[in-house]
Amino acid sequence: MVAAKEMSPGRESPEPELSVVIVAGNWRVRARRALESALSQEIHGSLEVLVIDLGQDPNAPLLEAPDHRVRVIPMPPSAHFGEARAHAVRLARAPVIAFLEEHCRARPGWASGLLAAHREAWACVGSTVYSMNPGVGWSDAVYLLGYAQWIPPAVAGEAAAAAAHNSSYKRASLEPLMDRLPLLLLLEPLLQQALVQRGERIFFQPSSGFEHQNETNLRSLRVYYWWNRCLGRERWAAQPALFVRKLIYTLLSPLAPWVRSLRDLTRLWRRRRELAQRYLYHLPRILVLHYVATLGLVVGSWTGAPSDDLHFTNLELRGETDR
Repeated sequence: MVAAKEMSPGRESPEPELSVVIVAGNWRVRARRALESALSQEIHGSLEVLVIDLGQDPNAPLLEAPDHRVRVIPMPPSAHFGEARAHAVRLARAPVIAFLEEHCRARPGWASGLLAAHREAWACVGSTVYSMNPGVGWSDAVYLLGYAQWIPPAVAGEAAAAAAHNSSYKRASLEPLMDRLPLLLLLEPLLQQALVQRGERIFFQPSSGFEHQNETNLRSLRVYYWWNRCLGRERWAAQPALFVRKLIYTLLSPLAPWVRSLRDLTRLWRRRRELAQRYLYHLPRILVLHYVATLGLVVGSWTGAPSDDLHFTNLELRGETDR
């Protein structure tokens, strides 16, 4: 076993078919669980796993690399989540790069499903999302809000978006955006939007699945607020001349959670009545989450700063756990 440091494979290995990226924080048990789920994947070719270590707890046990397929790469405390992921992209050797959050677990067939879809001309391939902790506190509301369109059973096909922070990309599709990747990989909806604007396409692969450990109590509101604050800043940075439009958005923002919830409910009711009923049952908590997210978008659009990115990272990877 090798202590947490950057390392090369212990012996000559073929070029991997898939690079899996996990950004680890202070919660080593979660990171090890994600790592073990990635290493257990069965694919025809080989894979490598890059664990980017952003942990800052001196009392946390060291991460270890169980076999030659793993590289553990420390980064300084000043690095934020997107910078860590972009650094992994630069180091990755495979033509396909899959991201797995440290509080997630890849299910059997996750890697093979992604690779099967990437044999076609898709720039991004997303997976089915399962809840790791259903029925616990706010977990169901968080799950339905963030992942309703990818909850099983679902149908394969071209998609408008894939689950943020847990999708896969062709390396060739990321390379033209390399100078923007630190922000685009922090705010992944913007990355997927940029790919589509370039004429690239996204595919949803239901045979590939992972489990997401959802937040379970009100501490999750801080994470929602700060991530959306980062998103609001960057969305409006791209259109600074539209002051009037931003002002109108701010004034109408109290309606946004209701509009988004009604849109989601309508879509679910047409396609998946049972899921729509679950969404309606959890609607009060979903609206609370929506309002906190909207507040973050509005505040970020007016006063957001680059330091917000590190604040989100500290909450996500180093703060008190509530999963």
